[in-house]
Amino acid sequence: MFYIIALKPQQKISLLYRVSCGILFHTEKAVQLYLHDYVKRLCVVMREQTHMNKDIDVIRDIIVGIINPDKIILFGSYAYGSPTEISDADFLVIKNGIEHTNRDNAKLSTEIFCKRRELGIRTRCDVFLENEQSANEISQNGGAYSDALKRGKVIYVR
Repeated sequence: MFYIIALKPQQKISLLYRVSCGILFHTEKAVQLYLHDYVKRLCVVMREQTHMNKDIDVIRDIIVGIINPDKIILFGSYAYGSPTEISDADFLVIKNGIEHTNRDNAKLSTEIFCKRRELGIRTRCDVFLENEQSANEISQNGGAYSDALKRGKVIYVR
């Protein structure tokens, strides 16, 4: 958060105070240099975020093409806007009508991995396949499913 204080409306910026770092600048040039650097860093972060969002869209489309789910929920750092270079994308895939086994999860994850590699998508992902009733039951114990159902972002609904 930034506070820029000008003593009079016609004056140029005289003081900048950045709360999180406690940085004080007393010259206009120092403020300009700092803001220029800050904007450059912000642009890099925004470019990376856009790239990550495109990867999420592609992975969503891969999942839809493989299993035709009823719903896909993105949860974890990608859903909450705080992914890093080492984050993986977490998906809870809801497919009603059958009970899903660990073997089904492994098969889906393998197919997604192969398709991601084929398309050059480097964003890693964890995919959890459940029917809605099982997901709700498992979420009662807390953990990842609870987080997904309470705070996750629905990115696909059939």
